[in-house]
Amino acid sequence: LMLGDFGANLKPLAYELGTDDGDSEAIARISKTTSKYMPFITLGSFEPIRETSPDGSLVKTGVTVTFSVPQLGVKNQKVQAVILSSG
Repeated sequence: LMLGDFGANLKPLAYELGTDDGDSEAIARISKTTSKYMPFITLGSFEPIRETSPDGSLVKTGVTVTFSVPQLGVKNQKVQAVILSSG
């Protein structure tokens, strides 16, 4: 408890995900946090989630991260974090 820097703080990037700069920053934040608090995790792929409505407005953003835990023999697991969702 009371770990103010626990997490990747992706919410401020909600509208930037799916762009080169936004994705780079999200990857950096996720990497920094996992190396500090979960060094036993090996990060794999990063896939931004960006869905728009037919009129072009943003309805969903987030990330899907693939990871492994070598010490446990766990490979290619995915976790998805939805940051913004409307509707």
